[in-house]
Amino acid sequence: MSRLTIAIAMVALSAPGCFLSRAKVEAPLDAEKINEIVVGRSTKEDVVRTLGAPTDILFSNRQLDPLRVFAYEYTYTVTKTSGLTLLIITFLNSDAKRDHVLVFFDDDGVVSAVGSSLNADQASYELPFGD
Repeated sequence: MSRLTIAIAMVALSAPGCFLSRAKVEAPLDAEKINEIVVGRSTKEDVVRTLGAPTDILFSNRQLDPLRVFAYEYTYTVTKTSGLTLLIITFLNSDAKRDHVLVFFDDDGVVSAVGSSLNADQASYELPFGD
């Protein structure tokens, strides 16, 4: 190898670098569509028509759980990661936020409660040296 090739390789290997990445899991949830679900009136079919297929279905056994829970769970997660490489050390910072909706049903399949937390849009890129 020539000295020039070695010098170029040394500079390239020691140069700092940075990167940003974003990962999304599941489909985004729309607050307006969530508000279309009416407690005491909307059915399981209405919820699926409005929000789509649930991420998960939660239920408990009536004989073992007197409260008997049946619910559709919807989640959407956004993760933003930033990194900085200096020589052979890489510093990372990752921020994951999610939207989470639970729709509870009574024994007749009618919505009895809706709970939501919509925070996925708050995920942010930050320097790797932050909190």
